[in-house]
Amino acid sequence: MAMLGTPRADGVQYRRQFILGPHSPDLLHGWSRHGVSPDLVLSVHPDLACTRADEGRRSLILLGHVLDPAHPSRDDRTVVTDVLGKSPSLSSVLKSFDDLTGRWAALYLDDDEAVVFHDAAGLRQVHYGRDGAGALWCGSRPELIARLGGNRLDLEHLDELRSIGVFRAGATGFWPGSGSAFIGVQRLLPNHCMDSPSARRAATGPSRPSRRWTRTRRWPGRAAP
Repeated sequence: MAMLGTPRADGVQYRRQFILGPHSPDLLHGWSRHGVSPDLVLSVHPDLACTRADEGRRSLILLGHVLDPAHPSRDDRTVVTDVLGKSPSLSSVLKSFDDLTGRWAALYLDDDEAVVFHDAAGLRQVHYGRDGAGALWCGSRPELIARLGGNRLDLEHLDELRSIGVFRAGATGFWPGSGSAFIGVQRLLPNHCMDSPSARRAATGPSRPSRRWTRTRRWPGRAAP
């Protein structure tokens, strides 16, 4: 497989990015690989902070940086370890992040599910889409997902947005709604999370199916931005 994201072999184009899927693709030089479950591999650019805490059979992985306004001296590891230690369920983990800020995405794993969520404003964006084999990938840049899945640019909507000035010079270029510039690649909306059945539970059965992300949903109890 060709190196993903070249022509810049130094990886500048995808600096501080991540991708999560059923295996580790042939990404750029220097990316770290983390086997987060029997059938999920997280690949992370070396300049993106990656912090993990484990509590029994539960794990919480933070990508980026989180800030506790009430205790600004606490670093990422302290916050992540404290959240996981004091939160026995997914709902309480999500609740613990209500008062935290920053630019981050997170992955929560336990025996029942794997859940991806991000900061309330969606500053650390999360995109997802399927490859040609039907496997679903999740990552911070739609271009990464499109390179893996062979997704084409959505030229029709791109031209439409350009015609109404969304992508004019000086504009943010922010794609509206839950879509992206690539057909079949979606963006996780702020205050939403994406979950799936647990690979750990599936592994106890006679045959272990591939992990499939099943839905996106609003954070319990969190208001729209």
